[in-house]
Amino acid sequence: MIRLAGVSKLYSPESPALADVNLDIDRGEFVFLNGPTGAGKTTLLKILFGGVRASAGDVLVLGRDLRRLSSRALAAHRRALGLVCQEFKLLPSMTALDNVALAAEVTGVSARESRRRAAALLEDLGLGAKRHAKPPMLSAGERQKVAVARALVNDPSLILGDEPTENLDAATADATMSLIERAHERGATVVIATHDAALAGRSGQRVVLLEHGRVVEPGARLREAAL
Repeated sequence: MIRLAGVSKLYSPESPALADVNLDIDRGEFVFLNGPTGAGKTTLLKILFGGVRASAGDVLVLGRDLRRLSSRALAAHRRALGLVCQEFKLLPSMTALDNVALAAEVTGVSARESRRRAAALLEDLGLGAKRHAKPPMLSAGERQKVAVARALVNDPSLILGDEPTENLDAATADATMSLIERAHERGATVVIATHDAALAGRSGQRVVLLEHGRVVEPGARLREAAL
């Protein structure tokens, strides 16, 4: 599913964001990327998503060599993933329902089915009553929930999350993680970056520890831990 070999990312020569990262993630795994702020977690997710290109190394995701893809192919790769990022990136002129539905429509799903899926996910996240509200009228936590619904609307095979529960209260964070865990149970591979050690350890999933742009502990796969 995912293979990183010798991956580095340099924003400046003096401070590499990632340095010689080697990491394999199997199809169907649930992996937490854990580490302090500045460890390289967000950069690693951006590379997997195709938002930035690695400066060096091999990046294989879903059978694709991302460093060799054209801009058009990278855009298609991004549409096939579910991404929850810290910036939300919701369209301010569209309602919560339309923001979520649009992610399905751009992949060819009918408008009616897209809105049905979007409404169901927003209801699951406790936003049914606010589905017609636009992002500026929502709290940061509510916007985060809309972003989660948008990431899951296509039932993607790979879900990437960058601190997906950071702006949420405990109850909503649990509901959000439950939705992501249900997607994982249906077969999705999940990679979530978090500096919250309690979140990373909550379900006994594999935890990959990063520090200063390097993988210092690749974590044990669940099947290996069971042996």
